[in-house]
Order: sequence, then C-alpha cells, then structure tokens
Amino acid sequence: MPPPLRSRAASQPEAPLLEVVNLTVRFGSPVGEVHAVEGVSISVGAGETVGIIGESGSGKTVACMSMTWLLPSPPARYLSGRITFKGEELRRNDEAQLRKVRGSGVGMIFQNARLSFNPAYRLGRQIEEVLRVQLGRSARAMLPEMVQTLRYCNIAEPEAVLGKFPHEVSGGVAQRVSIALALLSRPDLLIADEPTTALDLLSQIEVLSLLARLRDESGLSLVLVSHDLGVVRRIADRVIIMYAGRVVEEGPASAIFAAPRHPYTQGLLASALQQGDGERLYEVPGTPPDLASLPPGCSFRPRCPFAFDRCVTMPELAPAGATHQARCHLLERATEHA
Repeated sequence: MPPPLRSRAASQPEAPLLEVVNLTVRFGSPVGEVHAVEGVSISVGAGETVGIIGESGSGKTVACMSMTWLLPSPPARYLSGRITFKGEELRRNDEAQLRKVRGSGVGMIFQNARLSFNPAYRLGRQIEEVLRVQLGRSARAMLPEMVQTLRYCNIAEPEAVLGKFPHEVSGGVAQRVSIALALLSRPDLLIADEPTTALDLLSQIEVLSLLARLRDESGLSLVLVSHDLGVVRRIADRVIIMYAGRVVEEGPASAIFAAPRHPYTQGLLASALQQGDGERLYEVPGTPPDLASLPPGCSFRPRCPFAFDRCVTMPELAPAGATHQARCHLLERATEHA
C-alpha cells in the first residue's frame, strides 16, 4: 500500500503554494561577477507540476535551491528576491523558520542521490536521523512506514536496502531512496533537480514513472528541473524556459510545445526532433554566454537567427497568448505588423 498522500483532486487555493518574486543571485569569481539568476519570478500552484528547462548554466539549479534560501551566502550574493510559501514569507536569515519548511514543507531531490547521502553511514540510519529531527519520531516507530514507503517507490527489498551504505546500491536505487525520504517528511512541494541525469536509461524510466505516479496519486506539487524536453513534456502542466539566468518563456506545456514563441525555445525543440534516418540533428548555433560577461541587451542575441537592431536592449516578458509569455522583441514586431 502506498503511503497516505493528499488527494490531487482536492480543491486548490487561489494563492500559489510557492511564489518567488524578482530573485537575483550572483557569485564572485576571479573573472568578474557571475550573474547566475536575474530577476526571476516563479509561482507553483497546489497540485501543479512545473517543468524548468534550459542548458547547463541557465540558472535552473540556483533558482530552485534558492526557493528555500538553501545556498550559503557567501559565496552566493542575493541582490533581491521575495519568497512566500503557503502565504508566509520565508526570511533568509531565520534558520528556525527555514528548518521547519525544508523537508517537511519543501522536499528536494538532487542530481546525484548517492552524493547527497553521507558515505560513512547506512541509508537506514540517515533516514532515521532526518525523520527524528523533522518529525520527532523514534526509529522503531518509523520503521514500518519507512519500509512501506520504500516499497511504494519500487524498491523490492526495502529492509535490505536500509542496511546498506550508499555506495552499495545502484544510482537508480539511491535516487528512489531519496524520493522515499522526501515523501516520508510529507512535503507539500517536491523539487526534483535533474533527477535522472546520473542514471542509466532503465533507471531514468523507473524514476520518471515514479514521479508521474506521485503526480497522479497525490496532492504534491512538483518542480521538475531538466535539460531534457521529453522528460518535462511527459509530466509537466506548465513549463518555464530559462536562458542566461532569466526566464525567457513560460506557459502551459501544451502551448510551449505546440507553438513556442522565443527563438531559443524553438531551437531547443528543433534540436530534439530527428527529421529523418541518418539526418543530422539541429543544433542551436553558438555557445552559451559567459555569465560573468553577458552581452548587452538580449542575452540570446549572439546566437539568434532573427536578431535585429532592437535586440541591443533587454526585452521584457510580454504576453504571447492568454496564459503564455515570452521575452523577445519579435513579439513587439509581430504586434506592430498586425
């Protein structure tokens, strides 16, 4: 039997479960200040699955780790940003408040689950410690629920896995253990930061199937970070495209994949489509920008096949449909010519 989770069909409040407003994060470096995240605003509704897509260095991970102020400062430097969870503002310097939210309110699954566990302790002991701190329950009281939840996460011999060290299990099993740990804390929101990156194909399929099942069977909200369009397309309700630390397009998954409006999104979709046998895949021209030396205006301008003189200024996120936005001057040109 799966653990008792909230019903996805439950009525959803009008206010977002989590809201990030105007988040700007930078890092110092020998070559200059790295603009990791610039003015990013993201909202996640109750029961909603939001996919965040972008190349490496686009700001996806920094934005998600900042949702609970998880990055230490320094080295991170927060220039701006307001984050609310369940209507309450999360104060960056209030560790007592953040400890209550992290895990039991917002759970996180990292890219390489084995590296997120302490290699010196068995998995069962680490899970027990987290649950004791977060829920105040003893290991003996939690054991039946731990075993049940591991089994729900498709782990065939949960008792044996609890007695192993992280290096003694496969990457796929470690990732499913990290998902089970997140579920045991009963979070309202689960952030999965590229959860399939370090896994083989079969393990990727198993982890994605588990996340999809969680989405369908529970009231969990899910933020899925990935550079794989197929992964996000499979389970996301809404999609956010990031480039050079900024949101460049966002909207319902159906709208983004059917009619992308930003040239970068169009390039990503084209690069994922095989046109014919033996035909070379499309590549987005150029290389990702240096975040310590961004070009003036639109950051995608040096790689954009449609760039024109107006692109030397940074465009704002503008409506590209009823619930669809894109950061591109081409939208203005289209409106002018209409």
